[in-house]
Amino acid sequence: MSVRKWFLMRAGQVEGPLDENQIEHEIPLSQDPLIWGKGLSDWLTPDQWKMENQNIKTADQEVQRRSMWKWKLDGNEHGPFLYKDLVQNLKSITDTSRVLLWNDSYSEWKDIFSVPSLIEELGVGRREHPRVPIMGTIQIESPQGNLNARVVSISEGGLGLNGPQKFTEGERFKATFSSPNLYIKSINCICEVVFSSHDNETGVRFIQIQTEAKSAIIEYVKKFGSVKL
Repeated sequence: MSVRKWFLMRAGQVEGPLDENQIEHEIPLSQDPLIWGKGLSDWLTPDQWKMENQNIKTADQEVQRRSMWKWKLDGNEHGPFLYKDLVQNLKSITDTSRVLLWNDSYSEWKDIFSVPSLIEELGVGRREHPRVPIMGTIQIESPQGNLNARVVSISEGGLGLNGPQKFTEGERFKATFSSPNLYIKSINCICEVVFSSHDNETGVRFIQIQTEAKSAIIEYVKKFGSVKL
């Protein structure tokens, strides 16, 4: 199993990827640091990260002990599989973000982001557009009025959001996205919901965005080099 990587936000700048030991070293040297990693729905404080990191380790161990898994996409079920066979089976799926999982310890189907070790091994997000961490906010125009959410990840193709609202796959909306990490501080766009998980994480893709804004996003993503989340 690959070593889990994390990103550190301090002084408004994102650094990484870093392993667990590097994060532990940098925390005391940082003022009000925040930490994010693949599979998290939001940035975490050091205390929250330590607790979440331990939970992930425990969950990883439990994953290996569980006997049989099933996965479902667009209503079609597959399995049961042993965990190692589940991983190999899902590697053939182009877009795993909409995959649901079931195990005999579950009371209901869960989205793939609920199993950190699995998305780590599959490299969820390693698609056409690499996804990297960012800090920002988005204001969404909806029939119910303006809604606000945090932006925790970004790619050339879209955003990863975290907020109290539950969105519907395929839903489209106008929005204004702002981030101190981009040289364009405010971006107007039209987005479409690609997935919405049970822990309030939502993935959206850009339907319409200004050329200059897209260039700013590409420039930001390139700072992470070959890192793909």
